[in-house]
This record gives sequence, structure tokens and C-alpha cells, in this order.
Amino acid sequence: NATLSSIASGLTWAADHGARVANVSYKATGSSTVSNAARYFQGKGGVVSVAAGNDGAFNSGQDDPHILTVGATDSADALFVWSGRGNNQDLVAPGTVATTVRGGAYGVGTGTSAAAPQVAGAAALVLSVNPNLTPGQVQNILKESADDLGAAGWDST
Repeated sequence: NATLSSIASGLTWAADHGARVANVSYKATGSSTVSNAARYFQGKGGVVSVAAGNDGAFNSGQDDPHILTVGATDSADALFVWSGRGNNQDLVAPGTVATTVRGGAYGVGTGTSAAAPQVAGAAALVLSVNPNLTPGQVQNILKESADDLGAAGWDST
């Protein structure tokens, strides 16, 4: 667990130490504290991905241009029923991944907290090819190169 102010402090610290990509595997979109820190991070040249949450709720709030909000899909590329969705969602990524677990073993991670780091990793790969891209350009590349699984164009799911 982490407080929103701790998440914001982490983003600020990372931005001040040269990070270009950050991931928040918590449902933090909609928090002005996290949004302000993400704006600061973006102002320093970075991209922030945030998990959409695992409550299946529809978020009717506005999209935050400083955050890539990420939902989760299943193995058939369908949105998980429990994945957050809504007006603020930018992308989806696989929500079931192989990962390390406590004790040095391997296991399975599920949820938007597993999906969001994949978007962060893709952002890092884009920046590795062209480190001169702005955060907005990286976000657009990710959104425009993603598979469109629903109706043509952006949709809330």
C-alpha cells in the first residue's frame, strides 16, 4: 500500500534523478496530487503509466494528459470484466503476466497493476529508439500504434 502523496513524492524524486519513464501500479488517476507530480515528471521529459484499477468501474472523469491510464485484457484480447474503464483510459495491455514472486520463485501476476508496467516498458523502448521525443509524442506513438480492438477509434473500453 502507498498513499497518494507517497506516490507523488516518488514521481518527483524520479524526475529529479533523470528518470524518463515511471509506472504506478495503483489506481491513482483522478488524484490531483498524483496528476501534479505526473505533470512535473512530464515537464522533465518523462512518461507516466498508471493502472486503471481492478474494480470494473467506469470512470467518467476527464482524461489526464500527463498520465497514460492502462486497463487490462485477457488472453483473448478482451477487456477483463474487473478492469477499470472509462473516459480516462488511454490503453489496455495484457493483464496476466509471468513474474517473480517473493522468495525468488516465479508466478503469475494479474490485474491492471500487471498491465501498466508493460505500457511503461513500451514507452521506454520508444525512447530508446529516439530519446529526443517529447512525452506527448511518446504517448501518441503508443496510442496510435496499439491494436484497435473495439469500434474504430478511441473508446472507453
